[in-house]
Amino acid sequence: SNIYQGSSIFVPILDSNYNIYITSEYQYDVGGYALVIIPYSSWENGGERKTIAIGKSKPTTAPVIINDNLVCMGTEEGLKIIDISSQTVINSISDIVTTVRPIVDSQGTIYCLLENSLVALNTNTRIWQTSINGSAGNYIALDEEEGYIYSVNKQGCLFYSGTFYSIINTTFLIDKNV
Repeated sequence: SNIYQGSSIFVPILDSNYNIYITSEYQYDVGGYALVIIPYSSWENGGERKTIAIGKSKPTTAPVIINDNLVCMGTEEGLKIIDISSQTVINSISDIVTTVRPIVDSQGTIYCLLENSLVALNTNTRIWQTSINGSAGNYIALDEEEGYIYSVNKQGCLFYSGTFYSIINTTFLIDKNV
């Protein structure tokens, strides 16, 4: 049995204080889904977990830590931004529906893959969007040191985009056969 109402299909996330973040797979007592936070002290010594209701929209990704107070996660109704301290969903971005786990840079910019594009946004606003030839695949990676975002399209070709701190200015396709 799953005593923490956590998901078995998404990877748990560990923050810098060793707290574990899990998206619920099953509806809990109020008939919705939740972000479950298991504090380090709880899993080391026993104790209570935090269960933050995210509504009736089924999670589609593992949670992603934006900063010490904010977490985002994909759901069937869009990207949810959750304030951990107030234990509430502070924004639900309905046009960002993804099954690929978003990534976040050190500035707090969130990057998501949609059907045919890569999107950058903050907790309130879309910053930019760029197309990916051949549809977005299931993977996204960030090289903050070099300023690149990598993705593999559905045909297995690697894409990378440069200078992601401003508007994307280059998108390159690297053929998998080269």
